[in-house]
Formats: sequence, structure tokens, C-alpha cells
Amino acid sequence: MENKLIDSTNLIKTFNDLHAYLNEKHFKNKLGKAVITIVSNPKNKRVFGHYTNHPVWNEKYHEIVLHGLVFNGNPAKVTATLFHEMIHQYCSENNIHDVESNGRHNKNFKKHAEEFGLTVLKPNNKNIGYKTELDEKLWNDISTNSNIDFKVLEDYINSFNVDKFKNSNTNNGQKPVEKTPKPLGKKDLEIASLKFEVEELLERIKILEIENEYLKKQDKFNKEIISNYENKKASDNNLKDLEEIEL
Repeated sequence: MENKLIDSTNLIKTFNDLHAYLNEKHFKNKLGKAVITIVSNPKNKRVFGHYTNHPVWNEKYHEIVLHGLVFNGNPAKVTATLFHEMIHQYCSENNIHDVESNGRHNKNFKKHAEEFGLTVLKPNNKNIGYKTELDEKLWNDISTNSNIDFKVLEDYINSFNVDKFKNSNTNNGQKPVEKTPKPLGKKDLEIASLKFEVEELLERIKILEIENEYLKKQDKFNKEIISNYENKKASDNNLKDLEEIEL
């Protein structure tokens, strides 16, 4: 099923809204803005997401990348992946060494993941390190109190209308091979991101117009106060002059 522009735009907006909510609710707005993108999985790699340690978007913003494989799950899994990458973002912005050179998530990562509310799982492989997930209580809190439109994620996940696994009967009895939904195309993502930035800019312009209108009214009000004060002062001086003449 082809992804429409409106769907990709809503998807990008949902991720930005979710990042903003988690930042406010769990990180006390300590995290900077991050550009969230969706890409195909690297060949032969089961990767759900990653965080860029160095600014990449005009050297201003860091990037959180969600890989297509994560959409084989559900909104809770996608949210858990974004939350996981935000832990990396926090560690990066605070110069905390959380990942070893081989990609293994270390005890620093475990410490801060637990600090911000994620459940940390014991690693199955020493070369992989700690993994995380959302417990049911945390997911219920996010899904019911965040005002995030998770139906956008559900619709995107369900829009492919394909089984997540090939039929094991036609796979020579081997372990089912997991399918990765086709992610949004690069052009779709660029247009969606640009449209979101334009909408954000228009919203900012609207705020500036309101602020400008307020300043105009405030300036007019101040001028009226000054004018009334000067008129009263002139009137008082005239009255004083009359009193002196009568004397």
C-alpha cells in the first residue's frame, strides 16, 4: 500500500510530539531538539534505531533514526525505541559514556535508563549489553495521558496489510523470516519534514503577530497614560498660575 503524503506528515508530527512529551514528562525539558527520521534497515542487521552523537542537520541538530524493522511491532514498541534513543541523547548531551566501541550498552546506560523510567533487561550476549523496554504501567501512562495520536502509528503499521512472518510451511521448516515493512521513501520524508517545519514556522509567525499586536496595544496604552499625565500636569500648573494671580 502506498503511503500518502498526509500519512507521512502526520507520522513525522506524531514522533515530534512524542519526543516533546517524553522530554517534558521524563527529562524535565533538558534535551535539545532532535530530527527524527525513518530509514530502511542496514543489510543483515536487526536494528530498531540509533542516535547520532554529532549534529548532522546543517550542524545544528542531532538525529534520532528509526529503522523499518521497529514497525513490525506496535505503538508501544515504537515508543520504547524512541525512549531508548532519547536515553542516548541525554547521555550524549551530558558527556556520559554509555556505549562501548563495539556498540555494547554499558552500566552508565543502564543507570540512566532506569533513572528515567525504562525497564532494563539483562543482556543475553555480553557483546550487546543492556536492552530496554516499557513496562505496562509506563506505557499505559504515556498512551492515556500524553494526548499523542497513537492511531497514526497503528494505521502506519497496519497499512502494509502483510503478514509479519512468512508461512513456515513454505520455508522448509526453518525459522520464519521476519518481513520489514517498506519504510517511507526519502522524498516523502524530506517533503514531510519540510512541511512540518513550514507549519512550525507559520505557527511561530502567528505567535509573533499576536505578540506584536499586544506590544502595539501596550504602546498605545502607555502613550495614553503619558498624555493624560501631561495634560493633568498642565492643568495643575494652569490652576496654580490662576491661584497666584488671585493672590
